[in-house]
Amino acid sequence: MKIVFVGLGGVPFSNRATDVRLGAFADLFVDCGYEVEIINRFSIVKNTETQRYDIYEPFRKISPSNKIIRVLIYVVALLFEPLVIAKSHRKRKVDVLFASTGHFADFVVYRLISWIIGAKLVNQYCEAQSSFEYRNIYHSVNGYLVDRVSPKLWDGAVCISHYLESACLRVNKNVKTTIVYPFCDFKLFDECKPRQEPKYVLFCGSMGYKETIEFIVHSYRESCIKSDVKLRMVLAGDKKEITSFQANNPDVIVESGLSYSNLVRRYKEAFALLIPLRNNIRDIARFPNKTCEYCAARGVVVTTDVGEMSMIFKDLDNALVASNYTIEEYSEKLNWLGTHYSDDIERLKENSYMTGLRYFSLSAYNSKMKIFLEDLVK
Repeated sequence: MKIVFVGLGGVPFSNRATDVRLGAFADLFVDCGYEVEIINRFSIVKNTETQRYDIYEPFRKISPSNKIIRVLIYVVALLFEPLVIAKSHRKRKVDVLFASTGHFADFVVYRLISWIIGAKLVNQYCEAQSSFEYRNIYHSVNGYLVDRVSPKLWDGAVCISHYLESACLRVNKNVKTTIVYPFCDFKLFDECKPRQEPKYVLFCGSMGYKETIEFIVHSYRESCIKSDVKLRMVLAGDKKEITSFQANNPDVIVESGLSYSNLVRRYKEAFALLIPLRNNIRDIARFPNKTCEYCAARGVVVTTDVGEMSMIFKDLDNALVASNYTIEEYSEKLNWLGTHYSDDIERLKENSYMTGLRYFSLSAYNSKMKIFLEDLVK
């Protein structure tokens, strides 16, 4: 079977959460004995490592600094993408187009291509786009179409949550679905040796989740650990927003642009790893990819009883789980860290790791994905 990844650029070497997930899928499919090719769109980030699968990068040697030129090159590469897929198909029949995109127009194009070449179109479904608060008409309409129409174009959907699987089947009862939680290579984390660092709790995420970031800062300031334990945040997004946040919160250690190896080390050195979810559709539908990395790092996960988290994590068993998304309850979970013995904390860490092996490791999905794909293309 040949599986071709489409829809994004810079996969899997751009250090985004989606790169961790898509890279894990690529490794998983190779382990299943399938041929894998990633057809990237233009990106100024270039691959510098040898992978176990083929990677196509348009205009690989070009990295223009001018934004207008970058956009023009991106458009040209985008127009040539169907030809690149066709060329790959001529070399060996493409059985599955594995799409990861947030644009309805992409699904229309990939549906046409899959019909022409006789491939199955599978979407990697990770977010309820219609639940986002958009500032322009295009993204509002696009979000609606992605969630309410595009499942009719898919042959299969790999959903990250039960909510998204149900939403998908409501639109198209004939689409073949499976649920795959965030997962990653635990060996990479096992091999990383943490250094001795002053105690800190860590949040890693995007500036797009400003409300969650502010929630964590306020919860930390309300907790009793703030005098002995630092709050560290590894943030991605607009540089001006990150700089402004850092200036307004001098008591928070802010980092960005870390290499993945340094990010893994930060996880492993952390006293606890923070990932609160809000009780809204956007957070109920998603399952942050950092969850698998937090468990792989043997971290104490501090979260809320929302969405998929409530199905995997139990308070004081394999995580610290606040019943509600409130500063009072979340700061109480942080207080627990400062008032309990190291044996209790180590037990949580070990249980977190074992939970990760069960739900978030590569080996957890080998047979499941093999059955899903074989049934889909037969």
